[in-house]
Amino acid sequence: MRIFIGLTEIAGYNRGLSRGLTELAVPNTFFHYGHAFEYEDTSTTSYTPLMKLVRAVARRGRSQTSPPSLLIKLWWRGWHILLKWFLLWECIWRFDVFVFAFGESFFGRHLDLPILKFFRKRIIFVFYGSDSRPPYINGAVMATDRGLTLQECITLTQRIKANVLSIQRYADVIVDHHLSAQFQEKPFVPFLLVGFPCILEDPIRFTQKQSLGKSVRILHAPSRMEYKGTAIIRNTITTLRSKGHIIEYVELSGRPNAEVLNELARCDFVVDELYSDTRMGGLATEAASFKKPAIVCGFACDEKLTIPGVFEVEDFPPVYYCHPDDIETAIEKLVVDETYRMDLGRRAWEFMATQWRPRQVAQRFLWLFQGVIPDEWLFDPQRIRYIHGTGLPATRLKEIVRAVIEVGGVSALCLGDKPLLERALIDLAMNTGNGALSDHVAR
Repeated sequence: MRIFIGLTEIAGYNRGLSRGLTELAVPNTFFHYGHAFEYEDTSTTSYTPLMKLVRAVARRGRSQTSPPSLLIKLWWRGWHILLKWFLLWECIWRFDVFVFAFGESFFGRHLDLPILKFFRKRIIFVFYGSDSRPPYINGAVMATDRGLTLQECITLTQRIKANVLSIQRYADVIVDHHLSAQFQEKPFVPFLLVGFPCILEDPIRFTQKQSLGKSVRILHAPSRMEYKGTAIIRNTITTLRSKGHIIEYVELSGRPNAEVLNELARCDFVVDELYSDTRMGGLATEAASFKKPAIVCGFACDEKLTIPGVFEVEDFPPVYYCHPDDIETAIEKLVVDETYRMDLGRRAWEFMATQWRPRQVAQRFLWLFQGVIPDEWLFDPQRIRYIHGTGLPATRLKEIVRAVIEVGGVSALCLGDKPLLERALIDLAMNTGNGALSDHVAR
């Protein structure tokens, strides 16, 4: 069995999966065009000459950004598209299973998927959140600094839903987080059951924290500050300092992964984000590899995250998870209680070492590749009731949902296949403002 993994990278996930498959002696190639945060990359060692050429041409095209270079950019992109067709044919003959990420395959509109199915290739899609979560409950999309209009939000909603349905036509297995899979219509494997293939770092490689009396060093590394609730986290740190706590606060944004890892080695704990719909994302998993605990806030309480009989509270990744209103209590707890802080970091590391090592996650993927999927692993999307999304305070979320319904009607939610979930969002919108939807709202 030969595995192709591509064509993008999110938080080092595919790098870890490739590492795990290699440890299991399963031939695989992780092909991608690079990552904005410069994750360590050893995947190119297995590239064919054609793969190297396609990657070089794609990067050259992306580097042409100034207006005088528009024609040159189109030139390189044209060559990239042409060469990808040759790459597709090469991969068809070289690989048996294709693992795609973030809703992307070789070509837009997934023109390659029916070709892969014709040649009886097994197709696995791994979703990470924004690729199957409605934009109107996604703070990364609806951040004020992006300036997205309501009509643009509705158009993007339709596009993402269409993309998910297109993938479902051809994918043999879909892996998705059961709190962000609102657009899935067919049973899928919950992301947390498969796991995040975390490569445990060797702390010796990094600069360790230098003791500065009784100070506690806190790291916050937001990819997007509004989305992660950075302003509130900063204010909370200021409040705690005014109470007499000695805190070193380190904030990194848009920095290379190597720099983030070095700061993880030096900190005492991490404050990840304020409005998350999962427990342990990329930063929290990296922190765990250094035995550093993470605080994650959100509205995804234990009851909502639990999958009865399959994924219970005792199976959750160990982090300090709390409601956004309790962020000050959470940070203060980890500041003053060193014993608890150290124990939480240790438990997070043990979870990584025993549940989410690349080899263990890769073994679960082998079951997916072979079609050996336990019945209880398949999650019916009709069971989804979570509506609070990610990256948005409750008031802002309600305002956006209400506005989308008023502008585009209930159909703009693109949830007609899930009437109960659709009804829950309508009820959410009706509880804002004057407490009722406008009369002109229609399906």
